[in-house]
Formats: sequence, structure tokens, C-alpha cells
Amino acid sequence: MAAKCHKAALECRRSSIIRFFAGPRLLVIDELGYLPLPGHGASALFQVINQRYLKSSTILTTNVGIGLGWPFGDATVAAAMLDRLLHRAAVVGIDGLRRR
Repeated sequence: MAAKCHKAALECRRSSIIRFFAGPRLLVIDELGYLPLPGHGASALFQVINQRYLKSSTILTTNVGIGLGWPFGDATVAAAMLDRLLHRAAVVGIDGLRRR
């Protein structure tokens, strides 16, 4: 998603791709934090989350705990995104099975 948003920005289509991801009633973003998110990717993700805020449902899965240590280069972007994501949110923590 971040790569598509970045490519669209380079092609002067940023607003159309943001509307595309903001449109569905439910957006599932899987494995956030699995790979580092460059600054332009974090910016694009924030714009999508901001457009969806209070309008549509978003599900995020991540193996990174909630906090300002999220894989974004900018703590301000992380704080703003967490503010929007956690307002009216249900957080489900799953502790996987460990084999001995």
C-alpha cells in the first residue's frame, strides 16, 4: 500500500490513490511493521488512516507493540496515527503459542 501511494505521488495521482484506500467500508492492513516503513510510506499510511477516521473500519495486524516505537521515522506521525487508530478502538492482544 505504501509503495502504491508513493508511486501515485510521483505520478501526481496521490489524492486518487488515497481516496481508493479510504473508500472501502473495511480496510485490513496486515503485518504493519514487518518491514521498515520509509518516511513517504508513513506519510501515505497516515493520510489513509486520517481519511478513514470516524468514517470506516480499519483492522491492523502487527507484531510491534502499541507505542511511539512504531516503525515510522517520525514520532509525530506515529503519535497522530495512534491517536486516530486507538480512538474508539478495540485492541486485541494475541500471545502466540511457544513450543518448548
